[in-house]
Amino acid sequence: MSNIKTGDILNFDYTSTVQTVTLPKGTYKLECWGAQGGYSSSNSGIEVGMGGKGGYSAGTITLNQKTLIYIYTGGVGSISGNGKADGGFPNGGSSWASSTSEGAGGGGGSSDIRIGTDSLYARVIVAGGGGGGGEDNETGGYGGGETGGTSGSGTPGSQTAPSGYFGIGGHTSYDGGGGGGGWYGADPAGGQTTPATGSSGSDTSGSPGGSGYVYTSATASNYPSGCLLNSSYYLSAAKTIAGNTSFTSPTGSSETGHSGNGYCRITVIECKSTALYTRINNSMKKATAFYFKLNNNKMYGVGSANYNGSVMNFDYTGSVQTVTLAPGTYKLECWGAQGGTYSSYIGGYGGYSKGTITLTEATTVYISVGGAGSSSSTAAGFNGGGTGISSGRGGGGATDVRIGQNSLYSRVIVAGGGGGAGVTSANANPCGCGGGEYGGDGYYNDTTGSYTIGQNRCGGSASQTAGGKTWSTSTQATFGQGGNASGYSCGGGGGGWYGGGGAYDSDSDSDGRWGGGGSGYVYTSSTAKNYPNGCLLNSTHYLTNAQTIAGNTSFTSPTGSAETGHTGSGFCRITNLNPTQYGLYVKTNSGWKHIDL
Repeated sequence: MSNIKTGDILNFDYTSTVQTVTLPKGTYKLECWGAQGGYSSSNSGIEVGMGGKGGYSAGTITLNQKTLIYIYTGGVGSISGNGKADGGFPNGGSSWASSTSEGAGGGGGSSDIRIGTDSLYARVIVAGGGGGGGEDNETGGYGGGETGGTSGSGTPGSQTAPSGYFGIGGHTSYDGGGGGGGWYGADPAGGQTTPATGSSGSDTSGSPGGSGYVYTSATASNYPSGCLLNSSYYLSAAKTIAGNTSFTSPTGSSETGHSGNGYCRITVIECKSTALYTRINNSMKKATAFYFKLNNNKMYGVGSANYNGSVMNFDYTGSVQTVTLAPGTYKLECWGAQGGTYSSYIGGYGGYSKGTITLTEATTVYISVGGAGSSSSTAAGFNGGGTGISSGRGGGGATDVRIGQNSLYSRVIVAGGGGGAGVTSANANPCGCGGGEYGGDGYYNDTTGSYTIGQNRCGGSASQTAGGKTWSTSTQATFGQGGNASGYSCGGGGGGWYGGGGAYDSDSDSDGRWGGGGSGYVYTSSTAKNYPNGCLLNSTHYLTNAQTIAGNTSFTSPTGSAETGHTGSGFCRITNLNPTQYGLYVKTNSGWKHIDL
């Protein structure tokens, strides 16, 4: 039994039947490996012609609602026996031989994933199967790729080939191998008439492989009439690789073409639900409860609707969120919010901070996830963004975690928010990124601390010990609060450890610029001195493995990919690394709760 959550991997071996899973709203990486074609045999029963190897396809899909998925994992083509070799499940072509003691191998089945409906016209990704080996000791063609590999006199499957059958490898009635299954199946050695009966061809060679496919905006036109998908299912980072090329195997090693039965894998990049799932026969089903049996032989049941074991994710809500953490070790991660955007002038990107904390007693922590500055008004983002003025935009809020009390003076980690955009260009676009040790200033986007006083109508960058200052007026942002813009059409400062300066323009000629970015912060033995008077923390709260990174630098996004600066509202994640007691965390309507088992 397992729960589908961010980072999980769902593996689908060959079962000879369709498998299903209902995926929650979220982002998923899909991978398919096609099956190998079957060997041919001589009149003495010796395997002589190897089946073509399967191809590989991968892509990422974002589902906007709970969606039923159908998984077909291809089977290897049969080795000829009694004059016949069946194609591999679900769509490899078969071979009928002229002799009961020898013949060619069946085509390998393709592996595919179908969205919402169990139909060939709902396939979003396909890895082609290899062609069957021929009686004359010829290897079958590899599975595709955009086009399957050739072998003998047959025609490989392609993206649009009219000679192949859509989704079905062709059958033969002589000693040639069966065609590989795929997006389009292969026309086998000796030709094909219908996939049900095969042809009367006389070629004894191996057969070609079927093609692979990934559904994208560029490949959607390759669907024949009747497609059941729409643009919301387009894959990103998509590729399909033929079986004569090196790619990653299901075990993580490198392989040139896939041998044996096919394989499918779904990796959860970001899951919007924390429901429990369990495998029942060939389907992944949502569980109604999750049960634990401990050493005292008692069974403990927990409703599955909001279970998420070791990872607690905190989206933007516009208010403070809380959780009481049991004694243990936790990784804290914060992403700051973006400043508001005006037309083509992009609001400053948020920064990122991380660190590990060990708690020796149950502790309530307060999580404030920054809100993005408005891109349609002067409104600032939640948690410290400064307001814009006229057509200028508000700064993004910081994201932080507070220990024991909901106070700026109990913040153990902060990711800076970006400054709001003004109405004219500067030396960089975007400007005013969130920090890092320093936020970016609103004109150069500099994060070295060289421009803590704003330049040329912009807001200055925040540092570890002071807020950014406004150009000309030298008005300074404060601890935890970005400065408000003033004058005409300028952006507000980003929230942070210290806030970024608000921008200022003394006249109405529409050349106001960005607010400065707020700084980030991590509480360690070397940075504790940067707290102003009133710190509510002590040395037991020092972070280890701590880092704060500005929003003009690459770091890991909440979905696990790389991003240079964080866009939109902020995000926070707490990962339970090594709890010192039995239990788990459950998300309820009132927040995350620890259940001590």
